[in-house]
Amino acid sequence: MTTTPMVLTLDSLQALPPVLNLEEAARLLDIGRTSAYTLAKNGAFPAPVLRIGKLYRVPTAGLLEVLGVHALSPDPVDFRPGHGPSACADATSRASIQPTC
Repeated sequence: MTTTPMVLTLDSLQALPPVLNLEEAARLLDIGRTSAYTLAKNGAFPAPVLRIGKLYRVPTAGLLEVLGVHALSPDPVDFRPGHGPSACADATSRASIQPTC
């Protein structure tokens, strides 16, 4: 059985969820299901793979890096605690000195 290759556009890449299952990631890389599981099991999948119990998950950020897509947005979001625009707004509302956000 052959499958039609996926057409990758910037919009479709931006719409990806933060984590993909192994089959979805493999489809984006044009790798078959069996090969993907073999590569993941042997630690040779081309993108980072998380093993959660019996599940394999591929972080989209690592997959995009493998695909050569490094910046999807001109304004990246910093999700670390205490960083990003919401942390800056909170600090501004509580501080008498303006934070350097």
